[in-house]
Amino acid sequence: MSHASLSPAQQGANTVRTHALLIIIGFIMVFPFIWQLIISLSTNDQVMSVPPTFWPGDLQWVNFVDVFTKLPFFDQFGVSVGITVIRVIGQVVLCSMAGYAFARMRFRGRGIFLGVILSILMVPPQVYLIPQFQIIQNLGLLNTVLGIALPGIFSAFGVFLMRQIFLGLPLELEEAARLDGANPFQIFYKIMLPLATPGISAL
Repeated sequence: MSHASLSPAQQGANTVRTHALLIIIGFIMVFPFIWQLIISLSTNDQVMSVPPTFWPGDLQWVNFVDVFTKLPFFDQFGVSVGITVIRVIGQVVLCSMAGYAFARMRFRGRGIFLGVILSILMVPPQVYLIPQFQIIQNLGLLNTVLGIALPGIFSAFGVFLMRQIFLGLPLELEEAARLDGANPFQIFYKIMLPLATPGISAL
């Protein structure tokens, strides 16, 4: 039955059901954020209570002040920013270079290396967590920003993403640059990389 053949009452009922379903789904999506706000305004006893207290009797607005006065918030925030910046820059540089190499360059064992890198996507991160810790420990980087950021400066998914981006760029541009005397790095840095800006932004 088409929408046009429905009576106004049926159309109204469908609209009500649709909006009710959307409201329920919207509440489910928003509830974790609401719960986070409620918890932030609760005492420690209310947070740990079983069953949980869904609404604290007395809102603890002082909790937001304590974050800045009793905790080294800005130091911790600076560590998070440092880790994020190092990882973002590292992944953009390494993944774009590796993606370009796998997409455009011909070298022995290219398919094998690409397969090994992509196989990382099938391995749960918990499997190589302890080896990563041991490597960072042997490098003497425990309890440092670099020690936390270093394992995340490479991404197998990032390599695959950038490879697909470079494969979609016109090969004629690269050939024209090569005829003009550009070396592989110049082709990558001055021609192909600017064209891959949307992929880099996604990465």
